[in-house]
Amino acid sequence: MPHSQNTLLAHCHVRLVTEIDDAFVLESAGYPASEGATHHALTYRQTHAPHLFLGLYVSLNDHAAIDFSTLTPHVGSSGLIGFVSATAYDSPHLLPETMSTHQAQATNVFIHSVCVHPQLRRQGLALALLCQFMNHLARINQAIKGQKVHADWLEYTTEEAIVQRSPVWNHPQSPTLVVAPESMPHDPYQTVLLISHEYLFDLYKKAGFQLNGRSSVIHGKVVSNVCKNL
Repeated sequence: MPHSQNTLLAHCHVRLVTEIDDAFVLESAGYPASEGATHHALTYRQTHAPHLFLGLYVSLNDHAAIDFSTLTPHVGSSGLIGFVSATAYDSPHLLPETMSTHQAQATNVFIHSVCVHPQLRRQGLALALLCQFMNHLARINQAIKGQKVHADWLEYTTEEAIVQRSPVWNHPQSPTLVVAPESMPHDPYQTVLLISHEYLFDLYKKAGFQLNGRSSVIHGKVVSNVCKNL
């Protein structure tokens, strides 16, 4: 029996992704080959924009959360069940280059993947993850403006940029990850954009995004882009 949104979220936590192999399994299961990122592309995003790669995790020892034996594909040892990955680019418009390049000082964020394990969809996880991602960007902007911000799972400082310590919700142990200042822009992020299939428009609207016409980027069968100002 599927778990309800509230039940499953109560057993989840968010943190920055370090397990590219686990993310690639989800990406491959969640997108057609013509749209999904390669392992190399995910590695590039995590290496150059680690602060824009946010994951949703459950503990594999928490059998009350999910019966992992029933899930296909297999959930990796990290417990990663969903993620949002993005990069930044100077242009406020979707271009072919924005799909593969990260410019550290750019203030336009381009979301490439919003991915949830196929058998755990329609439980509010993607929406919760998107909202966490937007809150995360807002905290980064506060830090860029010189404010020291502390969340349950990350400490945002102007000296160290971002220090990942322990995540929210169940507070399991997670890898320590420091995002260096040179990976961050000097000015706050201004815009968040993504391209979407029509059937996902309602999801992004619930997260506060607005439709912004057809995309000039041909990416599989994706037909439109969506943008949201921070």
